[in-house]
This record gives sequence, C-alpha cells and structure tokens, in this order.
Amino acid sequence: MFTEDKMTEAAETISQRFLMLVQALSAIRGLTSITINSLEERELFDKALDVLNQNLDLERCSIFLLNNNDELYCVAGKAWEDEKNTGKDVKHTHTFKIGQGIIGQAAKKQQLYHCKNCKQDKNYLPIIPAQGDQNAGSLI
Repeated sequence: MFTEDKMTEAAETISQRFLMLVQALSAIRGLTSITINSLEERELFDKALDVLNQNLDLERCSIFLLNNNDELYCVAGKAWEDEKNTGKDVKHTHTFKIGQGIIGQAAKKQQLYHCKNCKQDKNYLPIIPAQGDQNAGSLI
C-alpha cells in the first residue's frame, strides 16, 4: 500500500524525470537546428557545446574525436563556470586510448556509459588537474 510519503516521493521522481526529458528534447532540437553548411569545424563544435550547456544541467562538456592512432582526443570543451565568469571557452588537450577511462570504455563498447559517482568508478580518469576535480560527481 502506498503511503503519502511514498506518493510524494514518486511524484517528485516523475517530475525530475520529466524535466530531464524536456531538457534532453530541447538539446536535441537545438542541435538539429544548427546550420552546418556555412560553419567551420571549430564553429560547429562551439555551437553544439553552447546548445548542450544551455539546455542541460552540465558543469563541463567536451567533444572527443577518434584520430588515426585510435586515440580519442578532445577537440572542444566548455566549462559552465568559466564561461559564466569570463565568456571564454576552455579547450582541453587530453587523449584517451580506446578502452581507457570512461570515454574510452564508451567508445570501445559503442554505448552510453553513465558514471553516477566518478570517485567510486574504477574507469574514471580525470581530464583536469586533481585540485580542480575535487567535486567530481557524475559523467556521461
């Protein structure tokens, strides 16, 4: 039997999931509305990161591509806090081998990898210096 507390908890969970769905759909809509014909690669990445940061609750967001050495390398990245304070994007220069770290595991399996607590996940490898990653939480 459902108690009032259980009903309230269930309603909050449904509300949170609905909000996440709306945010994800807004991000997809924003990404599909980017006109790519007239953009250079870097501009495309910047616009995509802007859309993701505007529509999803992300602190940091990066785009990794596969190079000829079978390594994933960061081609663009933005940190919400840095952009809010300075208006400048943050470019990371990190690389991961296929299978290395969460990014490498996702590429190896060609599947979404959701790490709910990076501090406890054996595959997590930080891409920023340790002193700046004290609040590592979740990662997709």
